[in-house]
Amino acid sequence: MQTLINRICSRIERRSTNKINWIRTLYFNFRLLPYDQAKRLPFLIYGKPAFNSLSGKVDFQCPITKGLVRINEQKTFAPSLQTVNSQINLCGTLIVRGRAMIGCGNKIIIAHGAVLDMGACTKITDFCNIDCWTNIVIGDGSTIAHRSQIMDSNHHFVVSINKRQISNNMKPIFIGKQTWICNSTTITGGAKIPNFSIVGSNSLVNKDFTKEGDTCLIAGVPAKVIAKGVFRIYDQEKEDMLINYFKNNDSSYSFDIKDIDSLMGGVKHINLR
Repeated sequence: MQTLINRICSRIERRSTNKINWIRTLYFNFRLLPYDQAKRLPFLIYGKPAFNSLSGKVDFQCPITKGLVRINEQKTFAPSLQTVNSQINLCGTLIVRGRAMIGCGNKIIIAHGAVLDMGACTKITDFCNIDCWTNIVIGDGSTIAHRSQIMDSNHHFVVSINKRQISNNMKPIFIGKQTWICNSTTITGGAKIPNFSIVGSNSLVNKDFTKEGDTCLIAGVPAKVIAKGVFRIYDQEKEDMLINYFKNNDSSYSFDIKDIDSLMGGVKHINLR
């Protein structure tokens, strides 16, 4: 009985700080989408995010369902203060490949002609800056942790007197699937991060790491490969199993090599809550 009461109270408590703004939800959907898509309300808007411009378009590469993408949603256990609303400037194209969550305090710019390709089960937490002027791909099941920034343009041209050259200030960015971008990381134009990788906190990623193969731990300023054969577990059931294991064990959890695919799991097991 107490468990049931706790569940009911927890739901009420979450709702008190995490309300859907139906006016902004209706405006966002019907401003951006054709009527047949908009009426399904694939975007749910929480709080009072700012819409600086919604002149772009959305390309759904998945079935359209209610609440497919949640924007400005507060997370109960997020490490950042969540009283700041997100800002959305969508003048280019947003590709949606599945359900996704965008937290509070984020600034997302998709410029005219630019494409932000957001994979299924993408999670952009809080106070992130996504600045897309050419093309940014975020693979299925990837997480962008709080206070990170992904910028495919530095917005300024730099002159090299010795080389007598001016370099392009915009280059696409690629982030592989089920990759964990830890907090306060900066990813700049030309960066490519392999699948199932981890980027350490406070890192600067400014080059192509895909030739290193999947499951890399990348960190530093500028970033370099610290270790290989490392990946994060996203499957909620396996995380719960490991939490229970370490409550009763101090030693590391051992597994058989044949269990690797199972530990990697798939995006359908990822919890966006």
